[in-house]
Amino acid sequence: MNKKKVIFVFLFVILLSSVIVYSAVELNKSRLMKEKVSSEVLEAFEENGSVRVIVLLKEDEETAKSFKSLEVWERKISIIKETQDKVLSDLNPEEFEVKHKFSSTNGFSGYITKEGIDELLYNPNVEMVVKARRDRAFLDVSAPMIHSNSVNALYIGDINLSGKGQTVCVVDTGIDTDHPFIQNNIIAQHCY
Repeated sequence: MNKKKVIFVFLFVILLSSVIVYSAVELNKSRLMKEKVSSEVLEAFEENGSVRVIVLLKEDEETAKSFKSLEVWERKISIIKETQDKVLSDLNPEEFEVKHKFSSTNGFSGYITKEGIDELLYNPNVEMVVKARRDRAFLDVSAPMIHSNSVNALYIGDINLSGKGQTVCVVDTGIDTDHPFIQNNIIAQHCY
């Protein structure tokens, strides 16, 4: 009889420990979900089995530096590619379908399932997962916002400050650096 009580207590302790461990794991998963996954992604799963997302990866000291030379820039690109490949190699292709690997931003985009999200949660290289969306910025709206109309007509003495013959820096919502018209014409770029 005493032996039965000891076995019962032992099994009860094991069961209680299992419940505590399971609760801790679920609590940690919930915390990571709030930290790493945008609410838009979670809401989209209610309607679809997979969601188009952008996975932003953590920057290390070297990739966070701004480029000061072509050599530093090329090293940054190499580190980004290595990090992307490492994270993607940990994902099951059935859980994440890659659509684009960014060349100068530490991240990639694609379609992910709920199971894929679970895999990314525990990956130390993943900073955040956000829902991919298309934004459209039109010149008729943006030009007045940056007062470009007044700059285009600016004269100082006889000099028209139109920018003709000058190097131009474009601040944009993003470009496809792999596009055939652009890929061989970029001198340098930086993503903020």
